[in-house]
Amino acid sequence: TKKDKLFVCVHGLCGNKEETERFAKVALYDDYQVLAVDLPEHGERKDGAKLVPWEAIDELKAVMDYSVKKWRVSVRAVSIGAYYSLMSFCGYDIEKCLFVSPLVDMCDMIEGMLKAAGADIKQLERDKNILFNGQDISWRYYCFAKNNPPKKISSDTAILCSDTDYVVNIETVKKFAGENDIPVTFMRGGEHFFHTQKQIDFLERWDCERLFGKDNLDELKERFNNETAEKQCLTSL
Repeated sequence: TKKDKLFVCVHGLCGNKEETERFAKVALYDDYQVLAVDLPEHGERKDGAKLVPWEAIDELKAVMDYSVKKWRVSVRAVSIGAYYSLMSFCGYDIEKCLFVSPLVDMCDMIEGMLKAAGADIKQLERDKNILFNGQDISWRYYCFAKNNPPKKISSDTAILCSDTDYVVNIETVKKFAGENDIPVTFMRGGEHFFHTQKQIDFLERWDCERLFGKDNLDELKERFNNETAEKQCLTSL
């Protein structure tokens, strides 16, 4: 039977499309296909493209243009991948959005980096670029973020993050969620990047609950054909 549901998955900073494989195996139990992409400067990308809005957004729009012609599309994105998804997929018919440790306020992030670098917005405006910990803080990027605040792109959106996230400002996540009527689940004592077994187990239960209304993956494996699902391949560009 041809599957008509698709998750477009967008990874976070320093990630890659292969990270989606664990989620893909869960999503397959609800008959989803999964398409993952490497953002510019990540994974196998060697094409010189930069991870900046004026390049990455056009790429992601092209992915979505392709996807909506073939499937009913949902989005799962992590960290800065959530920010780029919010910027890129506005105006499309998105069935569901699952955001993990989402960056939802780029201005706040840039201002925090400037503070850590001992600089401020006036200096950024004057110098145009400030290098901090190997990352280029750009005035152009800040202006883009200021002029394009993110908005919810699907009525069915949910957020998962840790209450001790050291990367994104939890208060900005709460504000964004409150303004857009989005439920937020917090993992106590977690991290920005869900990577320990305890964190992965929590993440997997959340994925299952958002997809199936229950958090027991073992039960789902009994309901679906496990052997068939495990043989499915992760679709990627």
